[in-house]
Amino acid sequence: MQLSPQDASEALDLIDSAEHRARERNGYREASAFLILWGCVWLVANAVTDLAPVNGRLAWPIATPLGTLATCVLVFLQFRRGARGCQRTPTQRALIRRRTLLLGIAILGFFPAMLTVLPPLTGRQGNAFVSLFWAFAYMAAGAWLGLRMFITGVVLAAAILVGYLFVQSHFLLWMAVVSGGSLLLAGFWLRRT
Repeated sequence: MQLSPQDASEALDLIDSAEHRARERNGYREASAFLILWGCVWLVANAVTDLAPVNGRLAWPIATPLGTLATCVLVFLQFRRGARGCQRTPTQRALIRRRTLLLGIAILGFFPAMLTVLPPLTGRQGNAFVSLFWAFAYMAAGAWLGLRMFITGVVLAAAILVGYLFVQSHFLLWMAVVSGGSLLLAGFWLRRT
């Protein structure tokens, strides 16, 4: 039996589509762990800061390094798992590791640089600023990972702006429940793919 050029083209398109969906699902599954992790960090740190202001001064200085360390561990584990089941060459894997490291350095350098050049921010402004950065980072990641990640960023940015503009007395509690909760829900949504 011979395939017509049109049948062969359709078969190749189906294979390409299946490959794309598999890569997207894998990307979602990997990203979900980070969303769940940081959803927990946002939820706990914002809630403690709002509900126990005396202890709240320490919530973010403790939660951020712990979340960053957990992020590094997740990245390491994902690279190790990916290296075993991946068909990339050692050169390609080294390039991905280098790019990830450089991206991490750029992100870690961004916040001190911006907070240096911006006028002194209130706690509310600082929280919204840093949170909006991550919302837009999720949208940017969605350009490569898929629409669900982009939607996560849009929902998160909208929730932050709504809270910043309309929630006066318990903005941090809003950030804990709505923004941290959005990340948690998105993480579980991405994991289900």
